[in-house]
Amino acid sequence: MPTNSLTQSISFAQLQNEFGGSDPVGMAEYYRGAGAGYVPWAVSRRIASWTQYSFNLGVQSVSQTTNSQYGPIEVWHFNSGIVHQGLGASSAVTGPNYWSYQRGNYHSQVATPADTKNNVPAYVTYYYQIKRYQHNWQSVDVNHNIPSSGTISMSQFYGGTDD
Repeated sequence: MPTNSLTQSISFAQLQNEFGGSDPVGMAEYYRGAGAGYVPWAVSRRIASWTQYSFNLGVQSVSQTTNSQYGPIEVWHFNSGIVHQGLGASSAVTGPNYWSYQRGNYHSQVATPADTKNNVPAYVTYYYQIKRYQHNWQSVDVNHNIPSSGTISMSQFYGGTDD
């Protein structure tokens, strides 16, 4: 919805686009939280904040091993647990409990020589920093200017939201 009452106007079509409804438009449909009305008291929004990048080998790190017979193998560690493992070289993954992880800067590498006795070729493991965030949902109060009863005017819809 428009937010500046001095330079922008609100139309009935904008009310319908923002909050829903059908023709003919009736203002009674647009009271805040009223019965079968379209204007909510609150909405759910995803909130998340990233942790700082960290590195602690095998605790908080990403390892990617090259020269395996299957291609690059990666293992994502966080708080001493494996949150993701597989083939490839991902820059970000989603782990359990709605956590997302992102690979950071290169940290170090370890070269392992071939073990011809056990038919294991030489390989290099690269280690990277890691950070994460969790997807949480929070209820946010909205549409404070829109009344739930009484007199209602178009000017009360500036800044209103349905998302």
